[in-house]
Amino acid sequence: MLQLVRTQTDERETDVSQPDPAALLLSRRSAATRAAYSGALRQFFGESYRESDVRSFVSLPPTTIAQRLQEFKADMISEKLSEATINQRLAAL
Repeated sequence: MLQLVRTQTDERETDVSQPDPAALLLSRRSAATRAAYSGALRQFFGESYRESDVRSFVSLPPTTIAQRLQEFKADMISEKLSEATINQRLAAL
């Protein structure tokens, strides 16, 4: 089912049935939030990730997505990152 959303910031309709990383980043008002989310995406997908990488990831079976996110979280915990940092990076995904 196609779902359209209208944001208060730009009045454009966005197809949320498929994620668009650039649109998600632009929808955030704070430059600091955009930078943090962008960094989280680069950390998870790699420095030169593309939209197709994100689309491939979200098309994986839910159990595979959960497993990869759990591994990502475990890596961040082993790096001794704060709970707030871990939660922000997971929220970006």
